[in-house]
Amino acid sequence: MREVRPSHVVITAGNQGFGGTMLLRPETFLRIQNVSNQLNLNTQVWRTDRGDKTPTAVPVGSETGDDTILATTDGQTLSINYVGVATSTPGLDPTRCRAITQAGTQCKRKPSAGKVYCWQHGS
Repeated sequence: MREVRPSHVVITAGNQGFGGTMLLRPETFLRIQNVSNQLNLNTQVWRTDRGDKTPTAVPVGSETGDDTILATTDGQTLSINYVGVATSTPGLDPTRCRAITQAGTQCKRKPSAGKVYCWQHGS
């Protein structure tokens, strides 16, 4: 990560074990955050397992659904967003992350400092 210096990291994982280990491991996020902080990158993490393990792992097949991450570019700028994330939906609790889960409910986490989304959902 130090060599690449990413501004975005996309992690595709779900509510499945891999070789006896449940992905994603918290150490992965800690490592990304530490390197991002050391290099002043403000790296945003995008992941496809939102709602699969909140608050704990749920039975396979009963997850809120696969998350879709859409990346677009015009050749000069890159835009990454979750499909179905509301940016200004009336009735959202402003003290909570503004991301909308596949189940249609608002994320329960507090937004990251100075942002409208929590650490898990990016900016």
